[in-house]
Amino acid sequence: MKRLLTLVFALLAALGIAVPEASAQQGPSTYEWAEPYRKEVKMNYVYSLEDALKLAKKSKKPIFVNCFEDWAVPCHLANHYFFSNEELCKWMDENFVCLWLNTRASENFPFREKYKVSAMSCYIVLDRFGEVIQMYRGFNNLPTDSAKMPEAFMNNMKLALNEETSLRGTAKKYNAGDHSKEMTFKYLKAIEAAGEDSLINVMRPVYFEMLTPEEYALEENWTTVRHYARDINSPVFKYITENREAFDKNIGQKRVDDVLASGFVSELMPYVMGEKAYDSKHVLDIYLAMNKADIADDNDCFVIYDIVKTHGEHKYAETIESLKKLDLRNKPIIDMSLKFPDQTPEETKMLTEYFKARQMEYGSERSSYFRAYRDMVENLNRVGGIKFETGTLETVLAKAKAEGKMVFVDCYTTWCGPCKMLAKQTFTDATVGDYYNERFVSIQIDMERGEGPELAKRFGVAAYPTLVYLNSDGTVIAKQEGFRRPAEFLAATKKALEEAGK
Repeated sequence: MKRLLTLVFALLAALGIAVPEASAQQGPSTYEWAEPYRKEVKMNYVYSLEDALKLAKKSKKPIFVNCFEDWAVPCHLANHYFFSNEELCKWMDENFVCLWLNTRASENFPFREKYKVSAMSCYIVLDRFGEVIQMYRGFNNLPTDSAKMPEAFMNNMKLALNEETSLRGTAKKYNAGDHSKEMTFKYLKAIEAAGEDSLINVMRPVYFEMLTPEEYALEENWTTVRHYARDINSPVFKYITENREAFDKNIGQKRVDDVLASGFVSELMPYVMGEKAYDSKHVLDIYLAMNKADIADDNDCFVIYDIVKTHGEHKYAETIESLKKLDLRNKPIIDMSLKFPDQTPEETKMLTEYFKARQMEYGSERSSYFRAYRDMVENLNRVGGIKFETGTLETVLAKAKAEGKMVFVDCYTTWCGPCKMLAKQTFTDATVGDYYNERFVSIQIDMERGEGPELAKRFGVAAYPTLVYLNSDGTVIAKQEGFRRPAEFLAATKKALEEAGK
């Protein structure tokens, strides 16, 4: 399950439009959303690389560089959680020459390019000659508990103060041939702090293979081990569930719960996303396994189970009550993935009230979630249009065969503008709906999720939207591409079917 801060970043970053220059300590941010995170910064900064290098040579201290960009939510959260903490800032001043740079300012573009400043937030530790000792990107290896963040950030920074633990020092020793377990661990910790994903993907399995199962439960190995517990059928997942006492003692019950729960949620989400037809036996097996794993009853995985079960049984009133219980971080993706076929007028009213309430939580048109919930309310109450099934292509083909119909597949992606125009302007047209619902069993499939990538290859999807027409045995009748308005869309459909002899 994704961490709260990661989702907060994604929600807020979507509001940024321009990229103005700003100062870390002078004046408010250009963005209104940043104001709640604003605190007095207590860092003792210098503001040019030249000044920092002079001070570093004189003091023999390394240079800590805060690469700040006003549009980036993590930069403001760092000010809020780290750089307003007096104890941390005092320690930083004692151990580093601290440099603040607006890396979006044109005069700092050469620095940005030389040191490969990319993901925000980005921190770099340089020696007094300007050579990189350590990189830090984002909020890597930090707890979600804000009270523990300053100490955790300090511990990350301590890596740079010792060549035995810094990125530069460990890389030099490892690449020179020291592949001992101790050095492999230190090197992995350094590259994890640096956010060097390509190296992490290489080194993590190397270190994991060095561990004995008994070492899985050690705190220092948890960052590595948890990545091998994402699949509920993996040996590591099974080992954790069978040895909860040791893991809970060393790691903490909630942290272990969250990793195990994320595995179960991964099993449940295809039902939420409409990528799997509801399978009551499989869903029950997941529920029993969650209980056997001894996950706390208040974990969101149980709420998501309730949502899947009640939605699969078409008990939409109960689904809505379960949706209300979800933690905020999980609500949008769940809300916007569920489809509610065959709803009664009373259920439509309840869903409308729920989604309107959710819409208001996001304030205004500036929020993409506000607009998305508004569209959901409109779609719920729209009369006519193509009726799209949920489930998989296999279930739709079976239904089409039983009803003596063809199959219409809308091959879309979430980022495709013309796909959204088709969905909103054409598929909702009453005349289009009457024609399609009489002849087709229809389904919308995201080509980047679930069975989508495999179907994209099978149908030769090269552009979006692609509209595929099938016989009930799965053979292709015709294909179309692009956006068309209702009348043009119907004419093109009739022509394609006529040419195929349908």
